[in-house]
Amino acid sequence: MKEPGKFTEFSVVPENSTNGLLTNYLINFKATIPVSDGDIFYLTFPSEIKAPKEPYCEQVKCLSSIMCNSEKGRIVAVFSVSDL
Repeated sequence: MKEPGKFTEFSVVPENSTNGLLTNYLINFKATIPVSDGDIFYLTFPSEIKAPKEPYCEQVKCLSSIMCNSEKGRIVAVFSVSDL
């Protein structure tokens, strides 16, 4: 993205909403500008939530791959985009 992305659709949904319980989160977003090859998405968590050691990113039809890893307090997703 050549400019900061804005997300008109963005949601973070916990698998289990019991306070203090370990859970998985499903994160969905839709960018308002096209995602380019090599774009990076950083999702920073509040200090109360720990980032996963091995996040799983599901590939969607418009991307050739997504490489995910976690750094302290955040998930990093690097996008590979095929020529359409």
